[in-house]
Amino acid sequence: MPTMKPFILFLCMTVILSVGGCASNRIIMTPPVKAPSVPAANGTSYKVDKVTVSMIPYALPGDLKGKSFSDRFARLAESRYPGLFKDTPEAVPVNVRIEISQEVHDGAALLTFMGTVGIFGGILPSLPWTTEWQVKVGIEDRRGVRHAAEVQALHRGWWSLFSPCGLITIPGDSDIPAVSTVMTGGPGSVPPELCDYVVRCMVDLTAKELLRENPVQIPEQPFLLMPGQPSAPLQMPAETVAPF
Repeated sequence: MPTMKPFILFLCMTVILSVGGCASNRIIMTPPVKAPSVPAANGTSYKVDKVTVSMIPYALPGDLKGKSFSDRFARLAESRYPGLFKDTPEAVPVNVRIEISQEVHDGAALLTFMGTVGIFGGILPSLPWTTEWQVKVGIEDRRGVRHAAEVQALHRGWWSLFSPCGLITIPGDSDIPAVSTVMTGGPGSVPPELCDYVVRCMVDLTAKELLRENPVQIPEQPFLLMPGQPSAPLQMPAETVAPF
């Protein structure tokens, strides 16, 4: 019956939202992570051999585990910095270790949800929660050369469990456009789109640290006179005096 279609659609939507709910998320890296420039004359190339990720105190997302993530990290590094990362026998193998310390601040959002009997966080968007990632990137090659860098990822989001209102874009600054989607985890979980951005930043940090160790030597330029500037004669001593 035609009149049943809106009801069935509403019922299906309610079931989907009840399982996960809707959320909008944004992220900021501090300090900002900018892609370094790799000169064409860069002498040393590297090959990402292994990448390991650990997270405290929460379980690590499945897409950041194992050899598949190492391969993904290496391919991303080669595509973003083809002059620095190469899959060749001459490339210096490096291992990358990423340590993530996560803190979730969602107490105010949960208390408001219970205090308003599910209005904020159920029907209307909740108060924003915050997830902080303290990310440390350690790099080591077979020569024993070690590098380290640290950055903070600040993720903020809100959700609605029983309506699509959580899809409304959360206000505030964000390094990339805010992500609004059906939640696949509880409050504080970082969606895959933001995880991809964090991984890209880790690749940029790895490239930056390797370039810091192996800077390109720029030849010194001869002294040039400005147009119209007279050249001063070189003053030579009239007599050379021996020191003894």
